[in-house]
Amino acid sequence: MEIDAGLFRVVSKRFADNPNFKIIHSDFLKTENLGSFNKVVANLPYYCASEILFSCAEQYNPELMCIMIQKEMAERIVSSPGDESYGAMTVMLSHMYSSKIAFNVPPSSFFPQPDVTSSVVVMERRTADDLSAEERELFGKLVKGAFWGRRKTLMKACSSSPHVSIDKRILLDAVRSLGLNDTVRGEELSPGQFIALARFIISSRVSHDKSEN
Repeated sequence: MEIDAGLFRVVSKRFADNPNFKIIHSDFLKTENLGSFNKVVANLPYYCASEILFSCAEQYNPELMCIMIQKEMAERIVSSPGDESYGAMTVMLSHMYSSKIAFNVPPSSFFPQPDVTSSVVVMERRTADDLSAEERELFGKLVKGAFWGRRKTLMKACSSSPHVSIDKRILLDAVRSLGLNDTVRGEELSPGQFIALARFIISSRVSHDKSEN
């Protein structure tokens, strides 16, 4: 897929005799129902790279993605809990994909030269999770809430976030059920711990509803 008309014409002519090649002249983010595909190889436009990446992962779930993006974004994707670059993007993508930086690409490799260094990232899909729709939704809300108030404790961030609404007592019980300190911050939690929190909270809600009936 290529949005640039000039490049689209050049590539179309170059591979015109290849029956296994098809190029679509369109904006990926405005194109629906591309069918199914299991691999993505792309140089993503840096200004909307995260949006395209999440669209690929959530809508099409390819087994392998090899992408070139800005180095700072690549470092966010592969970072670990506690790292300065660890954030909501890291957690959401790490739940779905195992990622590594294959190599960096200096500005001198392009013409005209950009002001940033690029990185090629290889992302391999993890085995399918067993999350229910409710668990997946709450997992996403918890992650957004936790990093909405970065450097705040998980309790403070989620209680003041517009992304999630959870009873403080239930959230505190969920945090303690994982053996975590009450002052833990979202950037210290792994994707698996966020999932465990979501499951505990949902289970607590169900138990609470049954006790009232």
